[in-house]
Amino acid sequence: MSINIQSFVSSMNAHPPAMASDFEVRIFSKIGGSEKLTLRAENVSLPGRSIATTDSLHVGPMRKIGYTAMYAEIAITFILGESYIEKEFFDKWIDTIVGDHRVKHNPGGERFNAGYYDDYKGTIEIQNVNRAGENTYKTTLIEAWPINMAAVALDWGSNDITKLNVTFAYRYYEHSDTSLTFT
Repeated sequence: MSINIQSFVSSMNAHPPAMASDFEVRIFSKIGGSEKLTLRAENVSLPGRSIATTDSLHVGPMRKIGYTAMYAEIAITFILGESYIEKEFFDKWIDTIVGDHRVKHNPGGERFNAGYYDDYKGTIEIQNVNRAGENTYKTTLIEAWPINMAAVALDWGSNDITKLNVTFAYRYYEHSDTSLTFT
């Protein structure tokens, strides 16, 4: 079967391809807002999900049965400013999770106390936009929090922009409009 060029062109004109560069990331946590982070988010992936399965054998060949969704962690790369406020934001967020021993130098075990889940979970919105700058597809990560802040490489022999990669866990994600249909 050959492709109908007119149908292809019509489809592309009616629904132009999404551009990987057209997005914004907004982070909401109990330690503060994210306007500066929105402008510094260089890349992110829309989350994927898989299905946890179990093997079931009644009669005949084994079959897999799905029983729950599994959500993979996502990473966001941020461009660091000269004052490293983006890194400090995530250091403070991680402090609320694992204790503030990074900044408290007094003796005692309480500085290593883990925080309460409700005190450190947040929300991350990934907003896709079209070429006209209009919001199109929004993904919201529910109960998101940083689980890894990668080391920041510094190098006297480099003129590269300094970046910070942060990996996030989240409970699940939602979309702003699930009634869309592919036609």
